[in-house]
Amino acid sequence: MSFEKKFFLPHTPFWIIASDEAGRGPLAGPVVAGSVAMRIDCPVQAVKRLARLRRLGIKDSKITNHEKRCELLAKLQWQSGKPALTRQVIGDGLIAAWSEVSSQEIDTINILQASLKAMSLCAQLVASSENEPVIWLVDGNRAPANVNDWCIHPVVDGDAKSVLIGLASVIAKDARDRLMQSYHELYPNFGLKQHMGYGTEAHRAAIAKYGPTPIHRQTFKGVREFIGSPA
Repeated sequence: MSFEKKFFLPHTPFWIIASDEAGRGPLAGPVVAGSVAMRIDCPVQAVKRLARLRRLGIKDSKITNHEKRCELLAKLQWQSGKPALTRQVIGDGLIAAWSEVSSQEIDTINILQASLKAMSLCAQLVASSENEPVIWLVDGNRAPANVNDWCIHPVVDGDAKSVLIGLASVIAKDARDRLMQSYHELYPNFGLKQHMGYGTEAHRAAIAKYGPTPIHRQTFKGVREFIGSPA
């Protein structure tokens, strides 16, 4: 049985939206979220659609390498080059989008609130304008503020349990990696395309040597100690 089936509503069409984020832990760059929406009017057909997604090999992005993510997203006709907050209809009638919250806003509202905001932004974008119930599955143990009276379910390890959250995770990771690769061109001394902004030994050494850049999270340990040093 699919994980999502336990959240199905009886006797009424509804939407399931799944969201996840990428980039809570890095010292540099935005936090990025992905959201995927599926309309369900026939539970039997919905279970078959979810099974087809599982057969594609959708998994938590943390255990899926770059090549596999690209292959998977290509099969689903996801256009990786589209900007943030662009609504896309992808394989099997899914609706998907990604969003970002900048390092500057992370420093202002903290990384938890920034992550929840990013998930909320793209979840609202993929939601249908139709007046139908929404079940929102959010990876983690915290949920964003309620949106339009949606029924929100935080799911610990959701990206491993739910194929829809797993797909949202892959979309978020793909989008964030592309952003960090573009930032590498601006700040080549930091090796961003290798570590994507995470606090590797080489990255920490570069911050100590060159000072933080505008995309570094200045409230994070490993960055704040070097504010004011030469960039």
